[in-house]
Amino acid sequence: MLHYSAERKTLEDGRESGVGIIMVDEKSIGYNISAGNLVLNEKIELLKSNCEKINSMSRDELKAYYQRQLRSNRPEESKGAGVGLIDIARKSDGPLSYDISPVDDKHSFFTLSVYFTKEN
Repeated sequence: MLHYSAERKTLEDGRESGVGIIMVDEKSIGYNISAGNLVLNEKIELLKSNCEKINSMSRDELKAYYQRQLRSNRPEESKGAGVGLIDIARKSDGPLSYDISPVDDKHSFFTLSVYFTKEN
């Protein structure tokens, strides 16, 4: 999600980083973790389709998809390996839940929530 952020901040070392929010809600047997950031509306369909595609996959399919993405050629302007959402889904104990709230004609606020069970 960091790379999708429409809001950017320049760090002390001169690199740019996305701006967002992370919330952790501890439950008796696990954690609900939500992350959100401002995104350009032109990125919404891509985010939605990525989440839906990932949610439709079994654990084995996610593993294979993750490996394919790592080996695939990424566009030059891409900042990551394209595996962030896949990795989150592989490690979580439920589907990716997302919400998109329009902010203005160019931006929306994208929230991703996942559940992780506590380990004994």
